[in-house]
Amino acid sequence: RHTRFKCDWSSDVCSSDLAEEAAALIDLCQQAYAITNPMLASDVTTAIALARAAIEGGAANVEANLSGVSEEHGAELRNRLEQARKALHNEG
Repeated sequence: RHTRFKCDWSSDVCSSDLAEEAAALIDLCQQAYAITNPMLASDVTTAIALARAAIEGGAANVEANLSGVSEEHGAELRNRLEQARKALHNEG
């Protein structure tokens, strides 16, 4: 459990949040790629690669901890991860 926050968040929730935010970052990067200076294209590509790694890392963390949560919560987390992983398949 994360002790820095005054709430009862388990690492699986933070990891699924990370995956969702990284998916949103991929979308922003794709938008930026279309309008950015061509000399910055490699920076955008690197940001997308790092966001992809964050999604997969967050997913791995959640999946490793699913046995410690209720079936209902596990289903919610799996759904959130599925949505985040769609960003990996929707890249342009």
